[in-house]
Amino acid sequence: MGFTDIPITVIRKTYTAADKLIAFADTNALLADCDQFQRPFIHFWTTSQPTLILGINDRHLPKLTAGLQYLVRQNYDYFLRNSGGLAVISDPGVLNISLFVPDHQQKLTVDAAYEIIAGLMRSTFPTFNLDTYEVINSYCPGKYDLSVNGQKIAGIAQRRSKGAVA
Repeated sequence: MGFTDIPITVIRKTYTAADKLIAFADTNALLADCDQFQRPFIHFWTTSQPTLILGINDRHLPKLTAGLQYLVRQNYDYFLRNSGGLAVISDPGVLNISLFVPDHQQKLTVDAAYEIIAGLMRSTFPTFNLDTYEVINSYCPGKYDLSVNGQKIAGIAQRRSKGAVA
């Protein structure tokens, strides 16, 4: 899927501590809209205060409660997202990007979906020489880590629904 010849709806949102759980509803709604209208969305979002965004598997950490209590004392907020990956810090000014792509016939493989977002990032930042491969010894390494000159700059995760991928 190319991004030069189709309109993409752009959505911008800053989540505050009071509305942080709306992020889940937004993701679900955008996946549904992406499927229903068969058009892609880009969701740019950030948090208004330092926030730990936990991955679904982080809820099983043995000392999670103590760790979260410590973070609250350090003025961090936290929430559990409904997708994979490990916990990440999102400070104010850190840009999170979610790309929603229609996949009504469910033919988009996991790797193909990763290639779409990686291609978008390469097109967006053409001078960075952006590579995608697992950066060994990085935090939460994965096959589609985004790196510049061997330094991981971002990880990529997916969320799938019946007719769309984010």
